[in-house]
This record gives sequence, structure tokens and C-alpha cells, in this order.
Amino acid sequence: MARFLFTTHPAPGHLNPLLSIADGLRARGHEVLFATYAAGRVEASVRAAGFELSPLRMEPGSALLLTLPALRGALELGVAAAGMFSGLVGYARQCARLIEARGVDVVVSDMGFHGSMLAAELAQIPFALVWTAGLSLPGPGIPPFGSGLPIGTPPAEWPSWLRWLERRGQGRVEAALARARRRLGLPPGPGGALREVPTRWCNLTLTAEAIEAERTAPPPSTFFVGPCLPSPEPELPAALSRALGEPAREVLYVSMGTVFNRHPAVFRRILGALAGPERTLLVSAGASYRALRRAAPGPGVHLFRSVPQRALLPRVDLVISHGGNNTVNESLAAGKPLLILPVGGEQGDNAARVVHLGVGLRADRLAAGPAEIAAKARRLLEEPSFGERARALGARLGRTDGVGSSSRLLERLAVAREPLRRPPGYPLTIERGMPMPWEFAGGLSPRE
Repeated sequence: MARFLFTTHPAPGHLNPLLSIADGLRARGHEVLFATYAAGRVEASVRAAGFELSPLRMEPGSALLLTLPALRGALELGVAAAGMFSGLVGYARQCARLIEARGVDVVVSDMGFHGSMLAAELAQIPFALVWTAGLSLPGPGIPPFGSGLPIGTPPAEWPSWLRWLERRGQGRVEAALARARRRLGLPPGPGGALREVPTRWCNLTLTAEAIEAERTAPPPSTFFVGPCLPSPEPELPAALSRALGEPAREVLYVSMGTVFNRHPAVFRRILGALAGPERTLLVSAGASYRALRRAAPGPGVHLFRSVPQRALLPRVDLVISHGGNNTVNESLAAGKPLLILPVGGEQGDNAARVVHLGVGLRADRLAAGPAEIAAKARRLLEEPSFGERARALGARLGRTDGVGSSSRLLERLAVAREPLRRPPGYPLTIERGMPMPWEFAGGLSPRE
């Protein structure tokens, strides 16, 4: 048995895939401890999953991340980067004390919690980084991360301010990491924290090549394992089952995620565009629930504070979303087309990705009127190529086992205590039935 410390920023979108991986490790006989700051925001989820949560003291600068729901675009991305790379020394020391006190063998971190990466280095134990998508990896025709520009936009057409912002952001992140390493007495580390994967041990990317634009070959410590979805799927609440039982030609699901849902005006615009007597709209309204309930929601509209999304997705025809990593991954795994109205951060990049893949369309969250939203939804529902392509990608994702592959890779990291590498000829995406990297003797059959 090995003991794993999972660290993350206190956001459900960052936490949920980690809980699934942790559950896979627990099923293999290992012990998992979670740690985060502002722990009250995610404590119920961690404890409901049966894991221990160790609260960390919130370091100055991390409070910036709590303002993200009110921001959008480049400002949201800049604040997110500043918040994620602040307090590195404090978090490293707190996590290092926890590692020593609890006898931790391996640290596993969400992509943005770099203080625990430094703590693992101080403790001289393995470290794994979890990315919920491959969006930050560069590639031919890939615009700067967070820009939301269409994939394939030539660099000459990138706005000059965007190129400046990427260089400045990269420089500031690398400087913050370098300062932290000096203060902690660690040797200089690799650069590229924004556009390259920064750990040599193991990088778990919860995607597959089939649902990504072409990326430059990632480092050999990177493995695409597919989405890490919760298991077992929760049952649908009775009210949701009743709504699905209503006669309807089409069932649409509307969600702005767990963080960026404080925008009732956006929900109203979507509902005004799409509600109709022959259509069922299921709305996960989050913080906008009360405001939407005060007005008549319209025919066929059913409002919920939250829904068991993964269990619901197979029952719908179209997903209207902000474009968060988890919602996009889960929708594609269910084979559903998407209409994305991004708020900020990675969501614009996800919108560009679904358009590039031919499984969705995008609309401007603030500028798109009801007529545009209705027209794009109609295209996605009536043009067969969107649904056909989404189902084909869902079938490809069904060949992956994100939780199982991640658990086996992390277990190997704990046992071998050396960086994991893809051997020559080993695929980037791990699928079911495929030998693990240390079992690979060269050559795979077409089905593998």
C-alpha cells in the first residue's frame, strides 16, 4: 500500500477528476489524503467521497482566484495565473510538513497547484501533475493558451497585445517559480510553465488525441489517459426523471458550470431563444437559480440548482455550455454536440476545439442575441454531421479508461520511484487492453 497526497485549488472543476482518480487508487488498496486552502468550498465533496481533507492556510494572493466568477477574457486569465503562482513558498512548506507528518509516498496535483510540486521535490518523492485537457500544449496552428482564437489562425494575425501578454505572462510565471526555488534552496528548474508540462515524473492529461487538435509531441513523461469520470453514475432525481418523461421532440441541457453561473441574464437570453412547446430544456442554474425562479421560466423549461451531469448527458440531444474542461470532456464522452458561450480562461480554447473537431459551434456570451443562439442550436440539431461526429468521438473516448490508466500509472510511480516514460513506439493515448509503458515490448495491433 502507498500513501498519496492529492492537492488542488478549491474549485469543483479542478477537484472532481481528482476524486475519480483517488477512488481508483483506493480500489487498488492505497490511501489518499486531500489538501487545499479555503477548504470549506470543497469539503463536502471530499468527505462525501470518503476521503480525509487536510486544510491548508490560504497564502496571500490566492484570494485572487475567488474573484474569477466576476471576470472574463484576458483579465480572467491574467488573474488566474497570478493567483495560481502566488504563495508558492508558503504552500510548499505547508505541504512539505504534511508529507513528513503523514509519510506520503507520492504527491498528485491539479495542474495549477505548483507549491506541492516544490514540496515533493523538497521531500525527494515522486510527483504527478494532472491536466484536465491538452489545451496548454503547443502545436501547429495552436494560438496562445487562453486566447480563444480559432485553431489554425496564422501567428501574423494574432493581435500584438496577445503576443505581448503571452510573453509577459510566461516571464512572470517563470520568475515566480525561480524565486520560490531559490528561497526553498532548490536548484533551478525547467521553464515553460504555461505552454509546456513542467514535471519530469508523470503528467496525466485527461484527454485523447481524437478530441484534440494536433499538438507538438509532448514530453515522454506525458500520457493521454482519457476523461476521468465519476463511477458509479448517480441516479437521476425524481424531478429530473419526470421532466425527461415529458413528450418532447428535442431535449436540451443548459449549464454554465459550477463557478461561472452567476449570470441570470445569460440564462434568460438562452431560454428566451430556445424554449418552445415541443422542446424540453433542462437547466443547471447554480447561483442563478433563485433569480430565474422569480420569473415564469417558459414552456418546457425545468430549472435545477444542479444536476448529476454525467448521468443526464446520454439522455439529451444538445448541450449549451460555458465550455469548461469537464463539461466538454463529459459531453464528448456521451457523444453530444455542443453550443459554447465561453466566459474566459480555457473556455474560449475549448470552443475553438469543438468547432475545429466539427462537434459544435460557439457564440459570444454577451453579444449573441436570441436569434443567433436559436439559429446555431437549430444547425447543431438538424445538420447530421455534428451529431455523427460527436458520436464517433464518444466511441473513441469509450476505448479509454481514464481512472484505470491513471491509477496504474500512479501506482507504478509509487513502486518504481522513478520518472515514467513512454518507450519508443508507445502511443500517446492509452486505451483499454493496451499494455502499460513498462510492459510494452514494441508494436501494437491495430485494435490496440
